[in-house]
Amino acid sequence: MRYFTWKKIYETGISKIDAQHKKLFSLVNSFYSELFSDSFTPDSKTIYCILKKLNCYYKYHYNYERAVYSEEIILKYFDKENLLAEKINNLICTKKDADIIAFYGFAEYLRKWLVRHVLILNNKFFKEDINKKAYKISCN
Repeated sequence: MRYFTWKKIYETGISKIDAQHKKLFSLVNSFYSELFSDSFTPDSKTIYCILKKLNCYYKYHYNYERAVYSEEIILKYFDKENLLAEKINNLICTKKDADIIAFYGFAEYLRKWLVRHVLILNNKFFKEDINKKAYKISCN
């Protein structure tokens, strides 16, 4: 089941970032599908496997965006972005103590994070930043 559907409004116009965002949507949908399945339990091996994949891919994506956007934008807008990795690690590390409430709380955080992250990158300011950076690279 899809909980999050990719929409044209989410497109940044930067094909690699859009593809990475689509992959994040897919991983988040996997997490939600497992969490809301009839067979889910807080000690589910599947949910932890999904969390590890999400964490690895998120780190890859975050590092990619750090290389694409200017330091000014990274400092101003991406400070909170790294909280996702911290929250995933907290769930993984507290595996034996995790309860359903912790997973539901994380699911809510993840939903807000995903939409905010993708929509903020559609901001005209970000697109202008990318164009400036591309211009500097091509002029050097």
